[in-house]
Amino acid sequence: MRLRLTPQAQSDVEAIAAYLEARNPRGARHVETAIQAALVLIGRYPEIGPMGRRRVRRFALPRYPYLIFYRLDASADAIAILAIRHASRKPGGLS
Repeated sequence: MRLRLTPQAQSDVEAIAAYLEARNPRGARHVETAIQAALVLIGRYPEIGPMGRRRVRRFALPRYPYLIFYRLDASADAIAILAIRHASRKPGGLS
């Protein structure tokens, strides 16, 4: 399946990177690498995350407090990455 980041998800990645880069550049690179690895994993195993309301799945990033929210579109053979949020934030209707 191919992955597609929504504008919200792309914005989330940029905001996470900017926030962490200002505080710990090395840590920011580690988190960005972990996000990319998680996206590859979701692409290989799209049903890895538990399903919540509205058929949105959630994947917890190993070692870091971030959640990736995504939805499968089997008819289009695609996965839409909806958002990437810090685990302490409310999902905002995503779960």
